[in-house]
Amino acid sequence: MVRSRAEERREEHKRKRIRTVVIISVAAVLLVIVLIHRWYVSVHAEYWGERKQAVTEAVYAGQLTEVSSAEAFNGEQPWFIVQGQTESGEERIVWVSDEQTIVRHVQDGINEHEAKASVLSRNEGAVIIRMTPGIWRQELCYEVYYRIDHPDGDIYYYDYIRFEDGTWIETLRLGK
Repeated sequence: MVRSRAEERREEHKRKRIRTVVIISVAAVLLVIVLIHRWYVSVHAEYWGERKQAVTEAVYAGQLTEVSSAEAFNGEQPWFIVQGQTESGEERIVWVSDEQTIVRHVQDGINEHEAKASVLSRNEGAVIIRMTPGIWRQELCYEVYYRIDHPDGDIYYYDYIRFEDGTWIETLRLGK
């Protein structure tokens, strides 16, 4: 079947229009991705800077050669908790705030397993969600976040367990 020149031009015009739409769509998607990335970086830049500064302070104060974790703790004031090892392989925990830095050997207190056991011994059926070292009421502690299943629905709690000896400090109940 023979096609006319007018039909060929229409088809060519249609292909160019489809190509243009595809190129504009891809460019728009890429632009949106770049803008979302820039927004994400700008939102988190301050936190990342503070975290980097806290890790630097912890490495210096705790004489750490390896950092295994660095996480934020927001209790009565914000802290960064940095855990790591010294050159001799000794594990340390460093609590860093704007005003002070506290360094402790892991052996100077209880470990996470002991803190977990303390919570589970007082709360049968508790499901541990997260544990982190922190500072509560001016005391070094482990913050244990957990839930207990109730007939009315789950209830969530924070227990604060003293770092030095594993004694219970306080429990905060969330909701219901």
